Amino acid sequence: MTLYDKLPDRVTYRGKEYPLDLSFRKVLAVADLMDEPLPDEVKLRVSLELLVKGKHPVEAGLLTAVMD
Repeated sequence: MTLYDKLPDRVTYRGKEYPLDLSFRKVLAVADLMDEPLPDEVKLRVSLELLVKGKHPVEAGLLTAVMD
């Protein structure tokens, strides 16, 4: 991914598509969240809540798919 490419608006994970919100503020919020002294489970859940619209599993694989 580069800064000048259009960002994806969905990701496919385990055969299902999930809509994304990769707005500048949300991506920066996730970046800041990673530096917070919180349990990894909390970072995962909050990151997915910020970036994935609607109902979705709370799994590290989904966050990896979003970040790829």
